[in-house]
Amino acid sequence: MNTKEFLVPYLTKTDFILYLQCPKSLWLKKHKPKEYQHYKKPSDSFLLDDYEVKKYAQRLFQNERSQLFLFPPNHPTNVLFNKRLRTGEGISTYIDILEQNADGTYNLYEVKPSTTINADYIKEACFQMITLEKCELQVRDVFIIQVNPDYVRRAKFERHRLLKKVPITQAVRDCEQKTRMEIHNALALLRQNAIYETGCGCYWKTRTNQCDTFEYFNNTPKQKSVWELPRVKEEKLWTLLDRSIERLEDVPDDIALTAKQFFQVRSAVERKPIVKSEYIAEMLNTLTFPLYFLDYETISTAVPKVIGAKPWQKIPFQFSLHILHEGGKLDHKEYLSDTMHGVEGVLHALYNSIDCVGSIISWNAPFEKLCNRTMGQLYPEYRFFLADINDRMFDLEIIFKKAYIDAEFGGSTSLKTCCRLCVHVSHTKL
Repeated sequence: MNTKEFLVPYLTKTDFILYLQCPKSLWLKKHKPKEYQHYKKPSDSFLLDDYEVKKYAQRLFQNERSQLFLFPPNHPTNVLFNKRLRTGEGISTYIDILEQNADGTYNLYEVKPSTTINADYIKEACFQMITLEKCELQVRDVFIIQVNPDYVRRAKFERHRLLKKVPITQAVRDCEQKTRMEIHNALALLRQNAIYETGCGCYWKTRTNQCDTFEYFNNTPKQKSVWELPRVKEEKLWTLLDRSIERLEDVPDDIALTAKQFFQVRSAVERKPIVKSEYIAEMLNTLTFPLYFLDYETISTAVPKVIGAKPWQKIPFQFSLHILHEGGKLDHKEYLSDTMHGVEGVLHALYNSIDCVGSIISWNAPFEKLCNRTMGQLYPEYRFFLADINDRMFDLEIIFKKAYIDAEFGGSTSLKTCCRLCVHVSHTKL
């Protein structure tokens, strides 16, 4: 192999998905890695879940006598795991599971810890298939091995019920021609030593669809921008940007806005929060003492650890409970489970901490209510107690969604954002 090939950065499966999101972001990652890392946002890590699911997927293909995760080199088998492939033009990838058929063709298996299949998974599988065929390995069928969303953990773990094999050959073949062209263009981009670094295609995308390096390529307002409009659609964003409108305070009256968007723009124009005092007072007057401020911490895994739980189901293992009495006295109770095999300890402590009178206050109440319904399903003897908690639940976040709108919050109503109102409180110290 020509040593000059190594001067060009290899294109991996992860790189290819990044290219599809923003080509310039991929170029920055490969040619200016320090700058890329400065802007890259931390992502949710599912490495342990990914490893665990792949381990069980591999065991489905192994001889029951084998206790190895990978076969030894001299083990006769038609299945390979974690096979690394490189092509002469600069593609590098690992194949999760590769199975050889009797006719010499291969079946490709992509293993995912997810319970659903999205468009990126299809493109990733297509990338893998094309890589195999560039290495002169003919692919017959392509599958995704995913977590079965209907699986329920029993006392005896059943890995064959945990996973399911989904054929995606046709979907992969349907996008093959386009994917081959995209791979060709991505490789051509990586061979460029320099690109025009002003602006990227994410300028026209909503905030959740932008690349991590958006600020590197685009000189746009960092606060109170039109990208912060709540639930703004791309069509409306294009209308604004086509007219060179980037700041909230510059949004004209002829642009149709939702109620939430209108008040956020108004807050930016008036440079102060929009406060609906009467609505807030009306909401707070519905509360009954004592006030219970409840917050759960949960764990969710692809392979459920709790008997009766489903994959990725959020299972509470800790709670914090502040109790404010009518006279102003404040108590605090908490519980931290020392095991991940059940939530009975959480329920027992909660049952002994909350009386039958008083409002239960949370931030983003649908989450706490979901946790209560989940625990009620796992432990029916607590079902009525948990249903009563849900009936008495008050969502404090609603006030900041409907009655306290501040453009300084950037369109967010998260607790971390709204904590700015408490000047002596930092979310990092909570």
